[in-house]
Amino acid sequence: MAARHANLERYLAADPWLTAAAEAAERLAQIAAERRLELLEHLINAGLREALIVRTGRVYHGPLDDDLLNGLLFFAGEDVSQPLLQALLRAHMAGDSGWRERLPENAAFLARLQQRGIDPAAWLAARPRMVHLADAPGERISLRMATTGLQVLQMGNYFDTCLAREGVNAFSALSNAIDLNKRVLYAYRADGQVLGRKLIALSNEGRLLGYHCYTRGLNDSASAALAEAMRRYLLEFAAACGLETADHGDVENLVAEHWYNDGAQPWTTEAAVGAGSR
Repeated sequence: MAARHANLERYLAADPWLTAAAEAAERLAQIAAERRLELLEHLINAGLREALIVRTGRVYHGPLDDDLLNGLLFFAGEDVSQPLLQALLRAHMAGDSGWRERLPENAAFLARLQQRGIDPAAWLAARPRMVHLADAPGERISLRMATTGLQVLQMGNYFDTCLAREGVNAFSALSNAIDLNKRVLYAYRADGQVLGRKLIALSNEGRLLGYHCYTRGLNDSASAALAEAMRRYLLEFAAACGLETADHGDVENLVAEHWYNDGAQPWTTEAAVGAGSR
């Protein structure tokens, strides 16, 4: 058998046509596998676009990004308002970035802000900032307020909380995405991975409330450092908006009928660092 194998190797080496045929067969198998993957991707995309038509009544030719696909999956969430979710997706699909601001309840809230001397544009701004974590050498973290409802809708998924699309309080993620008296701060790693998030809201008295800070993918010291960086960012954000802070208070529902929160947290360092980390 060894001799026959050696002879075959010599024949192949001596005949370039046999070598070329073997290489062509290998390449054809690779191309066939690539084409099967392309066909599968095409079928999945076609199915997702059909699902968007069924759910929203609209044809969409834009990119199927993660935020949009998550929004589509939210239709299966617990007690999620189907009309509100449908309207949110339709606005995204139409490129209507100002849809939430035009909702009567949100518009009235923004008008009240202005009457108090608070600039609505400052409250709704992304306000990006880079920070370095001393306990995570080399980590450059971007802090940025979510500026679209679909970005907010991801808040539970990243940390596997009850606000995830399959969570028992998925409806509240939609409330946070729609009502403009509630906002979400995200912390991003350089590669775009979300490392932290914190929900904030304006109380009925117009004071800034903060809720649990969730982190992931960090050791305990880095997690605490990130929570502290987010706390400081939000205190500066409040000052820039001309807002006072509070450790407790009631928050009204604007557009959404129902809202859940895990309890406001004091703005002191000791209470904020590492709170709710997972």
